[in-house]
Amino acid sequence: MMMIKPIRILFTNWVDVDNFNAQSLNVREIACRLDSERFLSTLFYAKEPDPRLVHLPHVRLIKIPRRLGTIRVLVECVKGHDIMFSPPLNRIGYLYFRIPEFLRKRTTTIQWIEADIAVHLKDVSHSIKKIFDATYNRRDFYVATTEYVAERAAIDYGIHASQVICTGVDSDVFYPPESRTSSPLRVLFVGHLIERKGPQWVLKAASICRDLKFVLVGEKRGEFYKKLLRMVEDERLNNVTFLQPMSQFLLAKLMAESHILLHPALVESPGKVIMEAAATGLPAIIFSQYRSPAVVDGVTGFQVDDFEEMIARLKLLSNNDNLRRDMGEAAVAYMRQFDWKFIVKEWEKVFERVLTEKRGNRLAFN
Repeated sequence: MMMIKPIRILFTNWVDVDNFNAQSLNVREIACRLDSERFLSTLFYAKEPDPRLVHLPHVRLIKIPRRLGTIRVLVECVKGHDIMFSPPLNRIGYLYFRIPEFLRKRTTTIQWIEADIAVHLKDVSHSIKKIFDATYNRRDFYVATTEYVAERAAIDYGIHASQVICTGVDSDVFYPPESRTSSPLRVLFVGHLIERKGPQWVLKAASICRDLKFVLVGEKRGEFYKKLLRMVEDERLNNVTFLQPMSQFLLAKLMAESHILLHPALVESPGKVIMEAAATGLPAIIFSQYRSPAVVDGVTGFQVDDFEEMIARLKLLSNNDNLRRDMGEAAVAYMRQFDWKFIVKEWEKVFERVLTEKRGNRLAFN
């Protein structure tokens, strides 16, 4: 009986255990769940990899040294992997696409467009923007996280996603507690402490709703974090706590101890933390502009048009235990369709389909 070789996939995100970047977390969820008989995944790490990946027979982990690390990664990139997943927007990605095509032609590149490209490019350096301009339209296939993200990519850059696949939720980690105390009420925010994510609006909400406790979890970045601290001091916000990024297990515990997710980002993909919070039974309040599928308005939370409506919905939820409970239960039920075990099955179909299409095109050309 002829053995079928597994599809070899190179994931270019670093998968260290202390890397809480959403893209890194997402590729780990995909790699560890792919069918071990049909797929072989290669991933990089710098110091200590996510322990879930270490002993999996279908996962190959490569430690990248600080010295000559770029060369080591590039060597791996041209080893003939069947698929490279989301080539990085950095020097490595730039150099990869400058390698002669005959060294790259066996590998199919798939880009998962995880958010509104134009908005995210506002926060990156000039050099990253140049790399984007030089390489982003050279991927073979594109997949978007939401219909909105796909629409923006097509309108802004002429990039057309062939499919939409949402991010997922690990239901073994994010699940509702047996009971949730009703006092004191805790409003949770999770995200980088940068202007685009909207932590300043959380602090404004804290200045209005002083009977609520507000917890902000996120990486503290430079001058903007100092601005947030000044807001706390000027407004004397004794009801605000900042926490550093944490592991998925600790975050799930914190969500289980909270009551409402306030996520006033002006743009998102579906919103990974919104989905994780929903899986633990938290109703969320988000802005409606990016049409996230993570919140069903009026059922699992609220999608609002402006800050005034956000405050009104926050007061409604905080003053109504039954509404929070009903929305939380609806959110848990709604999130079941986004369990990673279902999302990864969609990716398996994509990986097999794009290789079939590319090989078919190659045969037709020859």
